[in-house]
Amino acid sequence: MASVKVMIRRNKMRVDGTCPIILKITNNRCLTEKFIGYAVKPEDWDESDRIVKKTHPNSVRINHLILKK
Repeated sequence: MASVKVMIRRNKMRVDGTCPIILKITNNRCLTEKFIGYAVKPEDWDESDRIVKKTHPNSVRINHLILKK
């Protein structure tokens, strides 16, 4: 059975201070990371709920994309 976690990669911070959002997929003890194509600042990321906070201008669009993926 596969499990999926949504998180940001803080060690891959870009020049503008944003971190990419990734999906960590674990299947049969094999880990795969998939970038969804969006990046947010660490202060706009809610670590407990694993969603983009409403302080980000496109939070609704990105959160919907995360749920869809």
